[in-house]
Formats: sequence, structure tokens, C-alpha cells
Amino acid sequence: MTCIGSDVSKPADIDPARFAGIFRTCPSAIRRPRALPLRQLVQQWSILAWSLHATEDEKAGVSACAIPWADIVIMEGMRTVFEAAGGNAGLHRLAEAWHRRVMADEVVSHAFSHGFHPQHVERLAAYWAEALGGPSTYSDFYGDETSVVRMHSGNGEHDEMDRRAIACFDEALADVGLAEDRPLRQVLHDYFAWTTTTTMSRYHHSADDVPGGLKIPRWSWDGLQE
Repeated sequence: MTCIGSDVSKPADIDPARFAGIFRTCPSAIRRPRALPLRQLVQQWSILAWSLHATEDEKAGVSACAIPWADIVIMEGMRTVFEAAGGNAGLHRLAEAWHRRVMADEVVSHAFSHGFHPQHVERLAAYWAEALGGPSTYSDFYGDETSVVRMHSGNGEHDEMDRRAIACFDEALADVGLAEDRPLRQVLHDYFAWTTTTTMSRYHHSADDVPGGLKIPRWSWDGLQE
């Protein structure tokens, strides 16, 4: 029986013709949150390539004991999080699902008790799209980060509301089918949790404390883009 271990993948083992297909399918394989050393990345690539191209007979003869599947995360490659989430349409579905969830939550719905913009879902989806690598529709037509943060400021601390809003977001991911992709689910959760508990919760005392000229933070597979 063959056992795939740490020595299976060396640069000499790589068949460029085989990898051409891999790059079209999933152009990068990295372990978050940090990039791997080149040799280790090549090792993971070789295992990934083998797993995608091996015949059933070949797979049946391999021991999985040493295959680091837990370390291999297909990150959608050159695609942005925006694209992986389904683009504008996918994020619009997510915004709708989240809005339904929070309106049904007795704590989070309090944030909307004084009314909300009739295009709230569309604006929210556009904001997420821009933050996650999509078009700058929100900045071009609706406002900048300063205007968004001011809308969420001056309301005192609301830790419980934040926790429940994040829980609603996780449930919304499942509602629209985005929770099935573990790396995508994690990066979306991390983004929403970060912005909810950081940028949108920074100015508890007054919206006047929010500085002008803020730009929408960008988030990618490896987190906040400085």
C-alpha cells in the first residue's frame, strides 16, 4: 500500500501539463492565515493535484494516514471573496437573508425600530461587495465609510446586539448556501465579525466623533488589506 507523506512532493514530481488544469480549477492552495514556505506549498500542490487526477484504483491503494487534508485549504485562487460569494447577486441574497434574520431577532431588530432606508438591502449588499473586492458602487453612489460608521455610532455599547447580529449572519450564510464552502464561510464570518465589533462599534458616545474621509476597508482571503 502506498502512503503519501511529506516526501512525496518535490519540485521534480510536478508535471506542468497536469497543473495547468489545476490552476484553472483552483489557482492557489494555501493554509490560512499565513502563506506557506515554497517547498511546503509545492508539497500541498502535489497532493492536491494527485487527489484531483488519480484514478479510483490509485486512490484505493493509498493510505490517507499522512495526507494533511486539514492543512489544505482551496482558497478560490485569484478570485476575490466577492466573486466566490456569487458576486452582486450572491451578496444581495445574503443581505436579504441577514435582514430577515435580524428583523426576527428581538434584540437586533431594535436597531431598526426607528425605521430604515427603503433600499437598505441593496445598499448593504453594495457595501459588502465593495469591501470584499467587488465594484465601488457604494462609494460611487451612496457614501463613504464615514457615513456608514456615523449611522452606527452614538448608541452606547451594544455587545449583546453585536453577538446576535453575528449569529444572524452565520445563519444567513446557511440560508443562502454559502456555509457549505468552509473557507468561504470562514472568511465571510471573520469579515462580518470584525466590522461589527470594530469599525461599527468604535464610536459609542457620539457620531460626531467619527473622522471624515474614511474609506471602506477591504477584506480578502487573508483578512484585512492594509
